[in-house]
Amino acid sequence: MNPISELYESRCKDGKPTFWRPEAIPPQNICYYSDNTRLSDHNGLDMVRRIIGIGLDMEVNVGRYVISGLKKDLPDGGPHLTLLLRSNAADEARHEAGFKEANKVYGRATDRQLQQLVSAWSDEANRASNPISVAGQLEVGVFLITLGLMRIVGNSGITRLAIKIAEDEYRHVQTNHAVSTALGLWGKPNLDLIDSTLEWVFGAGLPELPGITFDKLRRYSRELLWDLNSPGFDDLTWYSFHHLPFELDNSYLYTERDYGQAN
Repeated sequence: MNPISELYESRCKDGKPTFWRPEAIPPQNICYYSDNTRLSDHNGLDMVRRIIGIGLDMEVNVGRYVISGLKKDLPDGGPHLTLLLRSNAADEARHEAGFKEANKVYGRATDRQLQQLVSAWSDEANRASNPISVAGQLEVGVFLITLGLMRIVGNSGITRLAIKIAEDEYRHVQTNHAVSTALGLWGKPNLDLIDSTLEWVFGAGLPELPGITFDKLRRYSRELLWDLNSPGFDDLTWYSFHHLPFELDNSYLYTERDYGQAN
């Protein structure tokens, strides 16, 4: 079985693709690493609202880029490539619905600059030989960074949403990278547009966390684009199960699962 078929089969049950269902997000404090004992400053909430804004305005567009790419030349990816791309595109509506649940609780940010960025990404997709390459670069260069930030500056509800979306994005990235590389399109990202989008997210000001700077996050974005891997970003975003002092209730838990090394 080729890698594309393996990716498709990994999301199927009884031969049909499965999709997760967004759930309501409970109101909680915005805090560092979902730890209610470390409340965020105001920049944390502003950043969450900007990430929600990006998700609401760009997630479904990514699905449209992929569907448009199906009408272009595609590499020979085996019998499941089109099925995988279509099911990946359908994921984006679930992601948007998840961000709508977050918007109900925390609100979203929007302004003229964000709408200009949305238009710029659509223009980039329209100019591309195959817009699947633009979908992949937006997911890798921007979305993977913002999903990681949701785990740093958020809470357990926002973290769970980020994890569900990231599980899909892993599959999307593998698919879109394979297609774009086969077409010779992956090595030509619009780095200025990626940087401008990340700069808008950070326009609220970075929360005061040790070791985090915009230059570092931009470097992590580059590493993900070129290598599909960034050990530094992994170290920043993964944390371990939070063991509670006996006098605190379970609302102070980081999450229900273990995520590796403590930061």
